[in-house]
Amino acid sequence: MPSPRMRFLAKMLRSTPLHPQWLIRRERLVFEKELRELSGLTLDVGCGDRWLASHLPRNCQYVGVDYPATGKTLYNSKPEIYADASLLPFPDETFDCLLMFEVLEHFRKPGAALAEAARVLARRGTLVLSVPFIYPLHDEPYDFQRFTIHGLVRDLDEAGFTDVSMSRRLNAIETAALTGAIALASSVVIALKQRSPTLVLAPALLLSIPVLNLLGRIFGILMPDWPALTNGYVIRASRKHLGSQDRGGDNG
Repeated sequence: MPSPRMRFLAKMLRSTPLHPQWLIRRERLVFEKELRELSGLTLDVGCGDRWLASHLPRNCQYVGVDYPATGKTLYNSKPEIYADASLLPFPDETFDCLLMFEVLEHFRKPGAALAEAARVLARRGTLVLSVPFIYPLHDEPYDFQRFTIHGLVRDLDEAGFTDVSMSRRLNAIETAALTGAIALASSVVIALKQRSPTLVLAPALLLSIPVLNLLGRIFGILMPDWPALTNGYVIRASRKHLGSQDRGGDNG
């Protein structure tokens, strides 16, 4: 785990191209676009430190939920309640909106969590979720899977959702630049921990990061995009208007 000094330095550099994840800043624009149209009672599953609450419109009433085994130890969570995403302690059709941001990859049973989300959402209620696609393993050992857009559409349909729309978080060139910058920075950190002789290459690698970031941003704007590559997706879907018999089948 990085030292407090390294974490402080990384935080200071986050808004500059010197940071290996500088390009991720653009993801917030996609997040905010999806959130600004929500209203009503809103459940945030895997809420962490409640960072999404400040991005919701004023007419949203926020409720945060997190899992005790990871929320307390990894994420400094501040939920209203701790619970398992596949067994939420709420009645059917309680919420107008439900958020799952950067958590579906951490669920052992993502299908069960999506079905439970459909259960607690009101009819035609809105689900907004985000997932990584091309991104390093993180929060190990609780990182279990990656999702293609086709797999997400399939799983959402099976769980009881319809009207699925998708936004890619970064385009192909930006994703390649982001992945490369993270790989360069991580190599330097590992060499530092191992006190490897290859540390003599560290200045050149670190200087390559802002170059890679800026080239990724510029060419990502200028060049045609390749839809098959992205670092992640933001998905919006509606709960199907189902009868009780059908809904029970989805949750079974």
